[in-house]
Amino acid sequence: MDNTFLIDLKRAVMERYPNEIEVVKYSNGEEVEYWEIQEMYDLVNWQYTFEDERDEKLKRFQDLKRKELLQYAEKIQNMGLNVEDNYSLFSGINNKGIDDYCNQKISMYLNRNKNYPDLKEIERWENDISNARRINQVSDEVWACLMLKKIQPDINVFFRIEWTTSFRELYWQYLVSLFIRQQID
Repeated sequence: MDNTFLIDLKRAVMERYPNEIEVVKYSNGEEVEYWEIQEMYDLVNWQYTFEDERDEKLKRFQDLKRKELLQYAEKIQNMGLNVEDNYSLFSGINNKGIDDYCNQKISMYLNRNKNYPDLKEIERWENDISNARRINQVSDEVWACLMLKKIQPDINVFFRIEWTTSFRELYWQYLVSLFIRQQID
Protein backbone atom coordinates (compact mmCIF):
# COMPACT_ATOMS: atom_id res chain seq x y z
CA MET A 1 0.00 0.00 0.00
CA ASP A 2 1.93 3.00 -1.27
CA ASN A 3 1.27 6.57 -2.37
CA THR A 4 0.22 5.40 -5.83
CA PHE A 5 -2.54 3.31 -4.22
CA LEU A 6 -3.77 6.35 -2.32
CA ILE A 7 -3.58 8.68 -5.34
CA ASP A 8 -5.52 6.22 -7.50
CA LEU A 9 -8.07 5.67 -4.76
CA LYS A 10 -8.53 9.39 -4.25
CA ARG A 11 -9.04 9.91 -7.97
CA ALA A 12 -11.72 7.20 -8.01
CA VAL A 13 -13.42 8.70 -4.93
CA MET A 14 -13.45 12.17 -6.52
CA GLU A 15 -15.14 10.71 -9.60
CA ARG A 16 -17.63 8.43 -7.86
CA TYR A 17 -18.16 9.76 -4.32
CA PRO A 18 -16.92 13.38 -4.14
CA ASN A 19 -18.76 14.00 -0.85
CA GLU A 20 -16.35 11.59 0.85
CA ILE A 21 -13.72 14.32 0.78
CA GLU A 22 -14.57 17.48 2.68
CA VAL A 23 -12.86 20.76 1.84
CA VAL A 24 -13.11 23.35 4.62
CA LYS A 25 -12.43 26.99 3.81
CA TYR A 26 -11.32 29.04 6.80
CA SER A 27 -11.77 32.80 7.23
CA ASN A 28 -8.02 33.35 6.76
CA GLY A 29 -8.32 31.95 3.22
CA GLU A 30 -6.75 28.60 4.06
CA GLU A 31 -8.36 25.51 2.58
CA VAL A 32 -7.98 22.19 4.34
CA GLU A 33 -9.04 18.87 2.89
CA TYR A 34 -10.38 16.21 5.25
CA TRP A 35 -10.66 12.63 4.14
CA GLU A 36 -10.99 9.89 6.75
CA ILE A 37 -9.23 7.45 4.42
CA GLN A 38 -6.14 9.66 4.34
CA GLU A 39 -6.04 9.42 8.14
CA MET A 40 -6.38 5.63 7.99
CA TYR A 41 -3.67 5.45 5.34
CA ASP A 42 -1.33 7.55 7.48
CA LEU A 43 -1.93 5.31 10.49
CA VAL A 44 -1.41 2.12 8.49
CA ASN A 45 1.92 3.46 7.22
CA TRP A 46 3.09 4.82 10.58
CA GLN A 47 6.53 3.35 11.22
CA TYR A 48 6.99 3.96 14.94
CA THR A 49 8.94 1.50 17.06
CA PHE A 50 8.34 1.25 20.80
CA GLU A 51 10.84 -1.62 21.16
CA ASP A 52 8.56 -3.65 23.41
CA GLU A 53 5.25 -5.54 23.31
CA ARG A 54 3.43 -2.42 22.10
CA ASP A 55 4.92 -2.94 18.62
CA GLU A 56 2.85 -6.11 18.18
CA LYS A 57 -0.29 -4.40 19.50
CA LEU A 58 0.20 -1.50 17.11
CA LYS A 59 0.75 -3.93 14.22
CA ARG A 60 -2.52 -5.73 15.03
CA PHE A 61 -4.40 -2.44 14.95
CA GLN A 62 -2.69 -1.36 11.72
CA ASP A 63 -3.56 -4.72 10.12
CA LEU A 64 -7.23 -4.24 11.03
CA LYS A 65 -7.26 -0.74 9.54
CA ARG A 66 -5.36 -1.97 6.45
CA LYS A 67 -8.14 -4.53 5.84
CA GLU A 68 -10.77 -1.81 6.24
CA LEU A 69 -8.87 0.41 3.82
CA LEU A 70 -8.75 -2.36 1.22
CA GLN A 71 -12.45 -3.05 1.76
CA TYR A 72 -13.18 0.65 1.23
CA ALA A 73 -11.13 0.65 -1.99
CA GLU A 74 -13.04 -2.40 -3.22
CA LYS A 75 -16.39 -0.73 -2.51
CA ILE A 76 -15.26 2.40 -4.36
CA GLN A 77 -14.12 0.29 -7.33
CA ASN A 78 -17.41 -1.62 -7.44
CA MET A 79 -19.55 1.49 -6.79
CA GLY A 80 -20.84 -0.27 -3.68
CA LEU A 81 -20.20 2.35 -1.00
CA ASN A 82 -23.33 2.96 1.09
CA VAL A 83 -24.28 5.87 3.32
CA GLU A 84 -24.25 3.48 6.30
CA ASP A 85 -20.64 2.46 5.64
CA ASN A 86 -18.38 3.98 8.27
CA TYR A 87 -14.70 3.99 7.46
CA SER A 88 -12.78 5.96 10.04
CA LEU A 89 -10.01 5.46 12.54
CA PHE A 90 -12.56 5.13 15.33
CA SER A 91 -14.91 2.72 13.54
CA GLY A 92 -15.23 -0.63 15.25
CA ILE A 93 -13.66 0.61 18.47
CA ASN A 94 -15.58 0.49 21.71
CA ASN A 95 -15.06 3.36 24.13
CA LYS A 96 -17.41 1.95 26.76
CA GLY A 97 -16.27 2.96 30.22
CA ILE A 98 -14.24 5.91 28.95
CA ASP A 99 -15.45 9.34 30.04
CA ASP A 100 -17.43 10.70 27.06
CA TYR A 101 -16.18 14.25 27.53
CA CYS A 102 -12.54 13.11 27.63
CA ASN A 103 -13.03 10.88 24.59
CA GLN A 104 -14.67 13.71 22.65
CA LYS A 105 -11.90 16.22 23.39
CA ILE A 106 -9.11 13.72 22.65
CA SER A 107 -10.74 12.79 19.35
CA MET A 108 -11.51 16.37 18.30
CA TYR A 109 -8.25 18.06 19.17
CA LEU A 110 -5.55 15.47 18.62
CA ASN A 111 -6.53 13.40 15.61
CA ARG A 112 -5.25 15.65 12.80
CA ASN A 113 -2.57 17.76 14.46
CA LYS A 114 0.95 16.84 13.35
CA ASN A 115 2.66 19.17 15.83
CA TYR A 116 4.42 17.92 18.94
CA PRO A 117 3.13 18.70 22.43
CA ASP A 118 4.97 20.89 24.89
CA LEU A 119 5.33 18.28 27.61
CA LYS A 120 6.40 20.84 30.20
CA GLU A 121 3.19 22.80 29.66
CA ILE A 122 1.11 19.65 30.01
CA GLU A 123 2.93 18.72 33.22
CA ARG A 124 2.44 22.28 34.50
CA TRP A 125 -1.34 22.06 34.14
CA GLU A 126 -1.78 18.37 34.98
CA ASN A 127 -2.28 19.07 38.69
CA ASP A 128 -4.19 22.30 38.13
CA ILE A 129 -7.09 21.22 35.92
CA SER A 130 -9.50 23.70 37.49
CA ASN A 131 -7.37 26.66 36.35
CA ALA A 132 -6.57 25.06 33.00
CA ARG A 133 -10.30 24.81 32.43
CA ARG A 134 -10.65 28.60 32.31
CA ILE A 135 -11.26 30.09 28.87
CA ASN A 136 -8.09 30.74 26.86
CA GLN A 137 -5.84 29.34 29.59
CA VAL A 138 -4.57 26.41 27.52
CA SER A 139 -4.80 25.42 23.86
CA ASP A 140 -7.32 22.85 22.69
CA GLU A 141 -4.49 20.37 22.15
CA VAL A 142 -3.12 20.83 25.66
CA TRP A 143 -6.63 20.42 27.04
CA ALA A 144 -7.01 17.17 25.09
CA CYS A 145 -3.66 15.98 26.45
CA LEU A 146 -4.83 16.78 29.97
CA MET A 147 -7.94 14.68 29.32
CA LEU A 148 -5.74 11.88 27.99
CA LYS A 149 -3.59 12.14 31.13
CA LYS A 150 -6.77 11.92 33.21
CA ILE A 151 -7.82 8.59 31.69
CA GLN A 152 -4.29 7.29 31.15
CA PRO A 153 -4.29 5.04 34.26
CA ASP A 154 -7.31 3.19 32.84
CA ILE A 155 -5.80 2.60 29.41
CA ASN A 156 -2.12 2.14 30.25
CA VAL A 157 -2.99 -1.37 31.38
CA PHE A 158 -3.65 -2.19 27.73
CA PHE A 159 -1.22 0.09 25.92
CA ARG A 160 1.18 2.46 27.62
CA ILE A 161 1.12 5.89 25.95
CA GLU A 162 4.46 7.22 24.68
CA TRP A 163 4.33 11.00 24.99
CA THR A 164 7.30 11.90 22.79
CA THR A 165 5.23 11.77 19.62
CA SER A 166 2.99 14.19 17.74
CA PHE A 167 -0.54 15.01 18.86
CA ARG A 168 -2.07 12.79 16.22
CA GLU A 169 0.29 9.93 17.12
CA LEU A 170 -0.91 10.33 20.71
CA TYR A 171 -4.43 9.96 19.34
CA TRP A 172 -3.43 6.84 17.42
CA GLN A 173 -1.93 5.35 20.58
CA TYR A 174 -5.17 6.14 22.39
CA LEU A 175 -7.09 4.24 19.71
CA VAL A 176 -4.70 1.29 19.95
CA SER A 177 -5.23 1.17 23.71
CA LEU A 178 -9.03 1.11 23.25
CA PHE A 179 -8.70 -1.54 20.54
CA ILE A 180 -6.52 -3.78 22.74
CA ARG A 181 -8.83 -3.22 25.72
CA GLN A 182 -11.77 -4.35 23.63
CA GLN A 183 -9.87 -7.48 22.49
CA ILE A 184 -9.27 -8.47 26.12
CA ASP A 185 -12.78 -7.73 27.46
